Amino acid sequence: MSKWCPGQTAVIDRSRIVTIERVTPKGYAIVEGRRFSPLDEKHVSAYCGKEKLEPLTPEIQARMDQAKRAEIDYKKLYARIEEAEKWRRETFREVWGRRTAIALADLDRAERLIAAIWEVLHGEST
Repeated sequence: MSKWCPGQTAVIDRSRIVTIERVTPKGYAIVEGRRFSPLDEKHVSAYCGKEKLEPLTPEIQARMDQAKRAEIDYKKLYARIEEAEKWRRETFREVWGRRTAIALADLDRAERLIAAIWEVLHGEST
């Protein structure tokens, strides 16, 4: 007896949630027109190698959610670091090898930024 049933939610390669369209009499799961073996849950494709089909469990869903969150946070972090670097270059620019005068408010901002980065990276205040 197959472990699959039509309408069941599954996941391919722990990255894409799919629905089992139908199950053959021999237990093969049909998903998006592809046939997955009932023994090893793998579908062999000429284009993308072996894909693994498995039931979607809370643990797999949690890992997928975490991976999506990491991707979003990476992009946000990169953008914020670039923004801070641009501010640093503009604020602490040099003219003829000497730093230009820096406003007291900008020095305060730099010190707060330094302390915040240190605290996040090291878990302690400077």
